[in-house]
Amino acid sequence: PSGITRSHAVSASAGLSKLFDFGTVIDGSFSQVRSDTDNIFLVINPQYQSDLVLNFRQPLLRNRGTNEASRRLRVARAQVDLSDALFRQKVIETVGAVQRAYWDLEFALKGVTVARESVGLAETQIGRLRRLVQEGISAPVEIVQVEAELERRRQNLLSTIELVTLTENTLKSLILSERANDEWNRPLVPTDSARVVPVTWTIDDAVKTAIENRPELAQLRTREEINNIDLTYFRGQTKPQVDLVASYGSTGLAGT
Repeated sequence: PSGITRSHAVSASAGLSKLFDFGTVIDGSFSQVRSDTDNIFLVINPQYQSDLVLNFRQPLLRNRGTNEASRRLRVARAQVDLSDALFRQKVIETVGAVQRAYWDLEFALKGVTVARESVGLAETQIGRLRRLVQEGISAPVEIVQVEAELERRRQNLLSTIELVTLTENTLKSLILSERANDEWNRPLVPTDSARVVPVTWTIDDAVKTAIENRPELAQLRTREEINNIDLTYFRGQTKPQVDLVASYGSTGLAGT
């Protein structure tokens, strides 16, 4: 009578979709609507309307066998292997750097010992030569030559001590987490000595082991796999899109 009608509706829906490896897509949805109104011409009031839809899609050319989602998934799996190879390479480089720095420190400390012994021998020679000069056996000019050699050896000793400090700092920078660590103020004393171990591997065995375990080769193989995945996907994208589609739907209506 007033020319105005009012209606209320409440709806809910749920859906599920599944993408398979070969590009097959199956999805389904269900929706439910409850509505009521004061329109006197509506026979069913309140009414409940439900819809059920099932869809099936199978690509026949483009996206058949590989699609964007599967490509990303395969690339992500390959990148996990790539990250593992990069991590292994970083560990190998770090461990190798620590080992080299350790043996450089050991070598520098041995050099200091040798340089000190050399200085001691030069001082002993000067003392012996001075006695010979006092006895008139040797000329005084020979003392000057030996003193010059002694100063050269002392300078070499200072250089080897400086080398110890440099190699020690290099090793500390590799094994200590931060500069505020107390170990920076303490000397590092190597406890292992170098041992010569004979190599029993043949060239063929060494090359085979390197090919199987080198992280650089593993990275190249993984990158090649990723490139092949992309090549297959983008080559498939050049094909026309032809899909086989099937759909089923059902609608229900109920109410007072």
